[in-house]
Parts: sequence; structure tokens; C-alpha cells
Amino acid sequence: MAAMNAPELPPELMDTILDHVGADRPTLVACNSVSTTFHAAARRKLFQAITIDTSMHREARNEKLLQVLLSNPQIVELIQHLSLITSSQMTRSAIDALHMLKGVPRALTIAHPSYALQWRKLDGDVRTAIMTLMQSVEHFTLNGVTDFPLELLRCCPRLRILEVLQSYPLGDQEDIMESALISRITGSPKGFAIQLESLRVPHPGPCRQFIVHALNNPKSVLSLSLLRSFESTIDDRDSIAHSQRVLDTAAGSLQHLETHVLPGFDTSAHLDLTKLAQLTHLRFFVFGGLRSPSLKWACDVLASLPFANSLEEVHLLVAGSFATVGNEATWQAVDRVLGDRGKHGRLRKGVHRHSRLLGQDLGQISEGEHG
Repeated sequence: MAAMNAPELPPELMDTILDHVGADRPTLVACNSVSTTFHAAARRKLFQAITIDTSMHREARNEKLLQVLLSNPQIVELIQHLSLITSSQMTRSAIDALHMLKGVPRALTIAHPSYALQWRKLDGDVRTAIMTLMQSVEHFTLNGVTDFPLELLRCCPRLRILEVLQSYPLGDQEDIMESALISRITGSPKGFAIQLESLRVPHPGPCRQFIVHALNNPKSVLSLSLLRSFESTIDDRDSIAHSQRVLDTAAGSLQHLETHVLPGFDTSAHLDLTKLAQLTHLRFFVFGGLRSPSLKWACDVLASLPFANSLEEVHLLVAGSFATVGNEATWQAVDRVLGDRGKHGRLRKGVHRHSRLLGQDLGQISEGEHG
């Protein structure tokens, strides 16, 4: 029934869209010659994700795509994920397209090509257009936005998944005009809290700043008490303390935890996972090699978990220099921790790998698995 209700799109429209997105989606290039035979379900999938890139080197190509969107409103209802790559200014057609998408996308990404987008420097029309289309968003990603006010998340009453990548949001600054617009868009009162289910803040600086603003502000728009998935980075005592606050807040609901452990911090500070009664999946990504104190720190955290907990899968990835001396003893310690958990606890799968980083190449050297 859903396939029968999909809008019938003109063949020339399909060809135009494929011409302009094919380079970014190699799997769609072959569809260009057979676009007239697309079934309704395939047409829906084709337009599920759209990228509006207003950066200078993409301007001409982007304008053609925007004109197709503006002249064919029937494709709007097909869009589920919108990625907006922008700088401080945006063309009129791009703003019009954002207004047309009001209340449509379920996933929204705001990004800057060089990770330096300043929200306050965006034109007022651009900010208004973005805030207006956020009403339907369930999955929101900030990538390279330096001063996005957390208060604006009130525009996303359906928000469940939040990713903060290379971004520094603000929690203590409020624009009166934006605040009034938020209330008009959502109708939600001040003090309205969004219950996040998944939070991803994998970079140290943004992670620290976000958690401070989200948890230290009694009027925070975000609630983490029902969080089920959390990804963060450990690089010093403060980051351990901030991550611990999130874990304590979500102790009764957290199921998936991924932690990037960087070298060089004071490993005497402990991360307590013993209160996470629902934790089923744990992933440690340890930098610094097999002889790094960070690896021992991660193993100690894992070993401190009671066997009676619900942990089912553990992944331990060690990245860095490969040390032959002490290598066997290190893996024996890891094997012992994972093996004991599999024998006496509920652990079904325990995987450890050691990789050496060569530029962007990740070459696997050693691995083991318990299950």
C-alpha cells in the first residue's frame, strides 16, 4: 500500500536528480539509464537523503539541485535526512528550500566544510529557516559549529539522538528573538526537557563543554536520565568526572557505552561502571599502544565490573605502536579478564584487537576473541 501511494515523479526529473547526485552516490549512477522504470519504493529510497551544500565550490551544482526541489514539491515528502553544509551566507533559493522542508526531515546535519561555522554569524533568515525545519527532527548532528545555543534544541521536541562533532555549543547565552521564535515554532514552555536516548560527543573539548552546559544548568533543555547509548572521550581527570556524571545520571537505562581513551592522563582517576545495571555492550578504543597505561586503565575498569551484571559484548581496540616486550603478558591479562567474564558472567562475545596507525591506514596486527 505504501508503494502505491508514492508520488509519481516525471522521468526527466529523475534523470536531472541522478545527474547531479550520481557523483556523490556511485551506487546510483547505474540507475540513470533506467530511471523511467523505477518502482515507487525505489523512488522513495532515492530521495531519503539530500545534501544541500552552499559552499562556494559547489554553488553552481547546488543551485541546479535546489531549482529541481523548488519546482517539484512532490519529492519533499520523500526526504528523511537533510545534510546542510553551509558558511555564513546562503542563497535565496537555498533558504526557500529549507522553508519548504519545514516539518519534513527526521534527521538533520548542520556542518561546515572547515569545521568553523559560527551560528551567530549566520544571516537571520538562514537561522530562522533552520530553526523552523527542526520541528520534525529526531536525529540531530552538529559538525563544526562553534556557538550553537543548546536552548535552540527546544525546536526539536521529538529529538532522541544527538551528535556533537567538533562543535562547541553554548548553554548560557540566549537570544531574545530566537527564544520567542522557539516558543512560536514549538509551543513548548521554557523548562520543557527533551529525553535523549543516544548522545555522541567523541571529541574531548566539545564533550567537556557540552556535558558541563547540559548537566550544570538547572534549566537545561536536555534530560539524560533515559539515555541508552553514550560515546565520549577520556583524556584527563576532568573528562573522567564529566563522563561519570553522565553515567550516574543514566545508570538505570544505559545499554551501550563507547569510550575513546587517549594517552597521557592521570590513570589514578577511576571510571565507575558498577551502577550500570542495564549495560550490555561496552567498547573501549585505547590509543597509545600495548604498553600504554591507558590500556591497563581500561582493563581495570572492565575487571571492576561485577560478574552479575548484564554485559554481553566487549570490544577492546588498541591503537598505537606495537611493543613485543610485554606483549604476551598484556594479552594474557586481557584474555583473563574477558575469559573470566565469559565463564562466570553473561558475556557472549569479547573481542580484542591491536592495530598500528600509519597515517590514515589502520593495519591489524593481533586479535583475539572470546565467546
